[in-house]
Amino acid sequence: DIDDLFDDDYTLRLTDYTGRRYDLSMFGKAYGQIAADVAGRRRDRLQHDLLLTGIGKPEPFPGSVFGPTGPAKAELRLFDDLLVAMPERGLMWGLPYSFIDRVEGDAEQYRVRVVDDGGVVHEFGWLAKRSEQFRDMLQRRLDELAARTARTLGALLPGVDPSVLGRLAAVMRDGRAVQQRTVEAIDPALWTRLEAVVVGTEELRASYEVLGSMSPPGWAAFGVKAVDPRTDGPGPADPNAAAVAAANAGEALPADDPPGPPTARLWYFCPLARDGRPLNAVAQEITSEGGHATYVFRLMEPERFAGLAADAVEAEVAAAVARLNRTLLSLNFRREPIYTSDEQIQEGPFGRYRVALRKLDYLQWARKA
Repeated sequence: DIDDLFDDDYTLRLTDYTGRRYDLSMFGKAYGQIAADVAGRRRDRLQHDLLLTGIGKPEPFPGSVFGPTGPAKAELRLFDDLLVAMPERGLMWGLPYSFIDRVEGDAEQYRVRVVDDGGVVHEFGWLAKRSEQFRDMLQRRLDELAARTARTLGALLPGVDPSVLGRLAAVMRDGRAVQQRTVEAIDPALWTRLEAVVVGTEELRASYEVLGSMSPPGWAAFGVKAVDPRTDGPGPADPNAAAVAAANAGEALPADDPPGPPTARLWYFCPLARDGRPLNAVAQEITSEGGHATYVFRLMEPERFAGLAADAVEAEVAAAVARLNRTLLSLNFRREPIYTSDEQIQEGPFGRYRVALRKLDYLQWARKA
């Protein structure tokens, strides 16, 4: 519940989310250790409460985040799939590697710039001699993620030309949802192949075809994300566990041990229309789980949607679907934070989402959608 922590010349100033401030002092020689311990515990707890725990053990980098008012001292953590920035003051935040377009280094100023898929530039510095290590490790993990996506798609779409598969993996990297028109621009035959994978059963196809018939041509989108066995992948009793682990590690399987179905999370979006006119709504369903439910989300505020020019609707709907996809990925497809009532979050068993609901704008948006 501590919103701000400030080390003010041997006085530790704590401000909670209600605005109440607590000044802690007179610790003598123990002050430095106490301040560091409180700050560290707060960082670790907030990382958990803000759903910013990625895959693998994070590599920490003391540094800074550059914002509108200049650099702010921060700890940067690189997970296998997520970059987390922890400023000493202010809100910590994370950037899944799925949404990073490129990484740039500035050797003269010892800075690293990370450009996301929305064109926003995130700049980090004060890394001293570790600037290159930070940049290289981040780039290496991005490359590993892209390779894992390519392996997953290769297992799902056997026989596709490697060059075509590489282009598809680039646009679908680790869960980016891609529209039909984008997939067919790579290869007109790919969308039908993806449909057979994402909606492969009669039950799934029946609901998908109904929703697809209500969607403008080319606007539907598929998402594919490899499941890491270290987190939410198959357990030891799963007969495909060894195959999944080997595939994710890039290892070959024994010739007499054919792989089972690849372990991946699959889902689709169908932006909805009525009588050919786009609606302010999109249907979404995860198809790789045992139980299936279709969710309908509002894409944006009704006033904004009503005010869109006719030639802007298509691009704005695509951007809103991408935003929703990013939100669901950031939540790791947890449904409870979205549909659980405020009362249950404040007082009930879902209280673990209380801080996330208070702090995360994308979660607040998804709950209203």
